[in-house]
Amino acid sequence: MRSRLCTLALIFLFAGITAACVHIDAAISLTMEGCSARIASDIVDNISKERHAARVLVATPVDAVTLRSGRLGMSMQELLTDAMVASGMRIIDAELRKKPIIRKNSGIVYLSRGKNELKKELSKVDTVLVTTYVICRRKVIFTSRLVDLKTGGIIASGTRSVYRSYSVDSLINDKKGIEKKFYEN
Repeated sequence: MRSRLCTLALIFLFAGITAACVHIDAAISLTMEGCSARIASDIVDNISKERHAARVLVATPVDAVTLRSGRLGMSMQELLTDAMVASGMRIIDAELRKKPIIRKNSGIVYLSRGKNELKKELSKVDTVLVTTYVICRRKVIFTSRLVDLKTGGIIASGTRSVYRSYSVDSLINDKKGIEKKFYEN
């Protein structure tokens, strides 16, 4: 009986020490999907019914210091777009081609990053969701702002963070160490 109590005491002691050493901040998302959903919720919860019906373009998130986008920004754009649609916002997809193209190794491609197509679609937009990110040692901080294109006024904003997991770091670290060009000429 005594050895059983000692074993139980050791287990509780170990669990207590482990819990004290492992601190997970509930305000920081564990995944980029969770971070984008929280940002979308922050934005949607702070806008009026009229603004909720506005046509929104989700811009590619950029590094707050360099204003460059990489794989992290491109990935977060996709997740923010999905989260904003799931929140009921009217999202305009400016990256659709007029007609699909067929590529040998890619299959049927309907999306484009051609800047001429993107410029045409901007006339259909009322507001734009712009996002910057700051890469910290243990987390990445994303700040999004819903901006009225006519006035330049900020309608709503949200700042959320995601832990730097292996998958997040793989989007940050470019294998060649250079910024890749994502937009066609």
